[in-house]
Amino acid sequence: MASVFLYHVIGDLTVGKPELAEFAETETVESAIKAIGESTECGIPVWRKKSAAAAAERAEIRQQRFVGILNSLDIVGFLFYKHDHIAC
Repeated sequence: MASVFLYHVIGDLTVGKPELAEFAETETVESAIKAIGESTECGIPVWRKKSAAAAAERAEIRQQRFVGILNSLDIVGFLFYKHDHIAC
């Protein structure tokens, strides 16, 4: 019963939302800035690339591929850190 209830709650939360776009962890800072600017959320989800062999992905594998959510403050911190260490 709980799994049925959870399924309906998750379904209600996702109705009308676009498919989650995957932003690869190997993308450039410039493309991250553009993606964050175009996003309607506070950040973008970052993922490891799918293996070519995995056509249908299990939830467990998908969780392992998830890196985190990147936002504009992360970009500023990264650029500040890089600039600070280059100047030394």
